[in-house]
Amino acid sequence: MKQTNCLVVLLFVILVFESCGQKTNGKIKINADWKFKLVEESSVLDDQFQSSDYDDSAWENVSLPHTAHLEPLVVNDQWQGICWYRKSLIIPQADKGKKIIIELEAAMSHAKIWLNGVLMTVHQGGYLPVVIDATKYVKKGEKNTLAIRLNNTDNPITGPKPLKKLDFNMYGGLYRNAWLIIKNGIHISHPILANKEAGGGVFITYPKVSEKESILKVKTHVENESREYKSVELQHSVFYNGELVSKVKSKLLAVKSKGDFEFIDDISIPNSKLWSPKNPNLYKVETCVFAGGKLVDKETNQIGIREFTFKNNELYINGKKTFLRGVNRHQEYPFIGYALSDNAQYRDAKKIKDAGFNYIRLSHYPQSPAFMDACDELGIVVMDAILGWQYYLDNDLFRAYCYRSSTELIRRDRNHPCVLAWEVSLNETDMPIPFMEELNRIVHAEYPGANTYSCGWKNDVYDLYLQARQHRLRHYDSIQTKPYVVSEYGDWEYYSSNAGLNQDKLSKQKRFETSSRQLRAYGEKRLLQQAKNIQEAHNDNFNTTAFADGYWVMYDYNRGYHDDIEASGIMDIYRLPKFSYGFYKSQKDIHEEVVLELATYWTKKSPLDVSVFSNCDQVKLFLNDSLIAEQKPDDNNISNNLAHPPFTFKIDKFEAGTLKAIGVLDGKQVVEKVVKTPGKAVKLKLWIDESGKAPQADCNDVLFLYIAAVDNNGTVVPDYSEVVNLTTDSDVEIMNVGDIKAEAGIATALIKLGESKGEIRFTASSGELKTKAFKFTAN
Repeated sequence: MKQTNCLVVLLFVILVFESCGQKTNGKIKINADWKFKLVEESSVLDDQFQSSDYDDSAWENVSLPHTAHLEPLVVNDQWQGICWYRKSLIIPQADKGKKIIIELEAAMSHAKIWLNGVLMTVHQGGYLPVVIDATKYVKKGEKNTLAIRLNNTDNPITGPKPLKKLDFNMYGGLYRNAWLIIKNGIHISHPILANKEAGGGVFITYPKVSEKESILKVKTHVENESREYKSVELQHSVFYNGELVSKVKSKLLAVKSKGDFEFIDDISIPNSKLWSPKNPNLYKVETCVFAGGKLVDKETNQIGIREFTFKNNELYINGKKTFLRGVNRHQEYPFIGYALSDNAQYRDAKKIKDAGFNYIRLSHYPQSPAFMDACDELGIVVMDAILGWQYYLDNDLFRAYCYRSSTELIRRDRNHPCVLAWEVSLNETDMPIPFMEELNRIVHAEYPGANTYSCGWKNDVYDLYLQARQHRLRHYDSIQTKPYVVSEYGDWEYYSSNAGLNQDKLSKQKRFETSSRQLRAYGEKRLLQQAKNIQEAHNDNFNTTAFADGYWVMYDYNRGYHDDIEASGIMDIYRLPKFSYGFYKSQKDIHEEVVLELATYWTKKSPLDVSVFSNCDQVKLFLNDSLIAEQKPDDNNISNNLAHPPFTFKIDKFEAGTLKAIGVLDGKQVVEKVVKTPGKAVKLKLWIDESGKAPQADCNDVLFLYIAAVDNNGTVVPDYSEVVNLTTDSDVEIMNVGDIKAEAGIATALIKLGESKGEIRFTASSGELKTKAFKFTAN
C-alpha cells in the first residue's frame, strides 16, 4: 500500500508538470501516510529517529491534520512533550534546476526537520508556516525520508505564559496541512523564502477602488534559478464567477541566471464587484509566467476589491459607514485540540456569520489559512493577530521572534480581503515603546499604502486601539484620538470579583450564577442571565466612539491554568447554541434574515418571563392558542440603543403545552416559532452539523454528531443527562475520550471520516432509548 501511494505521487507530479501546472501548479498535499511516535518517557533515546535507515514500522500510521495527543473533554493536564513524524517521499527524476519546497502550515511549536538524515531547519513557533527550500537535500528518483521532531513544552523564546498559567491551550502536532511544492527553474517565488520586504510571490493591492472602475496593482517576484538568461513575460487573467473580465501582459524582460525581477502591473477592472461583509464578491487572479514562450509557472490568488478608510474615527468600507459587530474565537475542538479539517474551519466561520457577526478577532494567534479563506468567502472582517498573551521577555531572541512572526503573518495573509488590521501586539501585556514602534514599522513596510492599519492593546504607537471593556469598565480615555475597537466585552466584567460591578458584594456561588460563564447544563435561568449580560454590555459599547466590538467568546474552550471549561461562549465547545446565540442573530438586518427565537424550553422549571429574540416590528405570543400579549420594541422597558432589543412576555403561571411566537413586519405575519413542553423521553434523534460543508471522505474531515433524547413530538428533553452508546461499522472514527453523555438533552460525538466515500451508518442507545440506523453520505 505504501509503495503504491509513493508511485501515485510520482505519476501525479509528472502529469502536473507535463500540463504546465494547469490545476495545482505543482503544489501537492502530502497529508496521507505519515508515521507517528509520542515520546512519553525521558528514557527513550530518539537520536536515531531522523535517520533514513531507521525502522519506523512499529510507529502509528496517521494522516494530517493530526493532534499529538487526544485529550479529555475537560483538559486540566494537557500533554506536553516531544513527538516525531516521519514520511517517505519520492521526487521524480526531473530536469536539472527544479526547486523543491516543503511547507507545513503549522507545527507546534519547536520543530527540527531532517530530510534523508540531514538537518534542514530548526523552527520556533507553532502557528505560522514552516517553509523549507529542500532542493539540495532531495534525492531525485529515490525514496526520501522526511523526519520531524516537535516539542510543545513551554518555550520562553516564543511565549506566551507557561501552560499552567495560560488562559488557553497550545496543542501539539502537525495540526494543519502539509505540502510538497515543485517549481521549474524560472518560477514565482515563495514569499517566505524570498524574504523581500513588501515582496516575494504575488502581492495584490488596490490603488483605486470604485464600482465604476477599480485598479489592481499586481507585484510578482520571479526568480531564475536556471543556468541561462531567459526572456520572461507574465500574463494576468482576472476571473469573476468563472468568467474572464480582464487580461494583461507584461513587457518581455531578460532575467539573468541566478537573478530575479519584480514585475509590477496595473489591471483595470471595469464595473467592479466590490467586497464587503454584505456582498463578499471574490475574483481570481491567475498569474502565468512564460520563459522562451513556454508556460513555466502559474499561481492563482483569490482576492476581493475593497477599501477600508476612517473618517472621524468611524469605519467606512468602500465609502459606506459600517459598524462591525464581532466576536473572538479560539480554534480549539474537543478531544483533537487544533487538528481541525479545512471543512471544520469553514463550519466554524459559517456559524459565526450565521449568528449575525460581520467581524472576528483572531485570539490570540494566527489561525488556519482555511479559516481565512472562509472569512473571505462569507464576508467576515478579520483582525489578524500574532501570538501573545500576558507575556513579554526582555530578550533579543524573543523580540526577533515577534518581529519575524509579524512579517510572516503579513506575507501569508496580505492578499485576503477580509483582513482589516494587523494585531502585531502582545495581548494584555505591557510592552516597551521601541518594541511597539518596530512592530508598527513592520506593518507599514510590509504592506505600504494609505489604508494599512496596525492595532494593539496599548493606546500608543498603533493605528487602531484595542480596548477591552471587560478590563476597563469605564473605557480608557474620555477623549479618543484614534479609531478604536471594544476588543473584548461581556465576560470578565461579570465574573471577576474586582471587575468594577458589584461582584465584590456577592457570594462566590451567586457571582458564578450571574456571570456570563454558563454551560448549557446549568439551565434556562443562567443561560438567560448570560444573554442579559451580553445585551447590557453590547448596549454600553454603543455609548462609545468604537467602530467595532467583539464579544468574548464565540465557543467555549479549555484553559491551561484552570480545571474547568471557560463557558462564556454563545455556543458550547460542541458548537451547540445557547440562548445568547439567538440574541445576536436578532441583531441582523431584516433584509438579511427574518429572525424569531424563543428562549425557553417551557417546562415547570422555566422562568415565567419568556424572552423572544427577534428583529421583527412586532411579536405576538400565544400559549395553547390563547394570546398572551403582543409587543413592539418600544413596549419593552429596555434601553433602545440596540436596534432589536429582546421582547419579554410575563406569564402568570405555568401551563404545559405549546408556546407559539409570531413575528410581524409591516402589519403582516412573516415568521412563526413553536416550543412544546417536553414529555417523557421515548427515543433518540441523530443529526450531523454540516454548516455549509457536506461531509467529505479522505481528508480527515471531522464533524459533530448530535444525539438527542426526544419525546413523542420530537421535542428535546432538556433534563436528560444519561450516557449514550454509539456504534458504527462504517469507515469513521469516534474521537471522544470518555463517555458520550447528554447535556441539556443532547449528547455529542466528534467523528472523523476515513478514506472511503459512500454511506456512513450509526446506531445509538441509552438505557431503554434507541434509534433506527442514522445514515449520511461522505462525498
